[in-house]
Amino acid sequence: MNHALTEQEIEALSPFRFACHADSSSFSFPATDLLRTDKLNGILLAIQKRLETPDLKVAASLLMKRYGFYAVINMYTMSVLNKKIYSPIENITFQDSGKTGWIPNIVYKDFSVVPLKSDRVKRREEVCRGTFAEHLYPVIESLSVETGLSKLIMWENIAIYLFWLYENLLEQYKDANEAETIQSDFHYLLVQAPGSIFGKLAENPLGYYYTEKIYVPAQDKQVRIRETCCFSYKISTNNNFCGGCPRICKMKG
Repeated sequence: MNHALTEQEIEALSPFRFACHADSSSFSFPATDLLRTDKLNGILLAIQKRLETPDLKVAASLLMKRYGFYAVINMYTMSVLNKKIYSPIENITFQDSGKTGWIPNIVYKDFSVVPLKSDRVKRREEVCRGTFAEHLYPVIESLSVETGLSKLIMWENIAIYLFWLYENLLEQYKDANEAETIQSDFHYLLVQAPGSIFGKLAENPLGYYYTEKIYVPAQDKQVRIRETCCFSYKISTNNNFCGGCPRICKMKG
């Protein structure tokens, strides 16, 4: 039986840009428009204008970085709340939050959930297939065709936020009952899940990017250096490099 997220669960998801109410007064678009050839170019042009990027390829990469939080929301709901959130592409809208740098909220019009009680291994596969193969994969394909952006970049844009999520959860819940489930889910995403869970892929697209962190003197901390560049440094409003940028994290410590 489906149930709506509780107020406490909504609050827990809010740091991941989750929202359940759209505001039509600001720039927004349904995720399904990213699959429409008559809509996609206009959306990318609007994002390019807001971020002041040099071209649509950079705009597409930064869109997919923000899209990574959709996967974070779904995986947090699965691993911590032990529930499956209703998340087909038809249910999702991107809504400008008003924050500098176009940081959109991800609106779930229907925010119902189903508890993952019995046969959790099967349910986990359903959650992941729905999140990746049925939703993110076609968006990545669409953006790649429209802009020529490498699919490898887009998959890593998603992967980095999943690594961030699970590493933080494993630290937060290391002494809690949830620790085993969280570790199992993370291992599944990185190692066990076949390429078909993520779309028409021969191999799992996430595990490749889970490399060892190394010490970067410039940041004075351990950093997992990206395999691809997301082009964040090309945003003219800030010219910032991301923490794991392969262009600047050259020293192996």
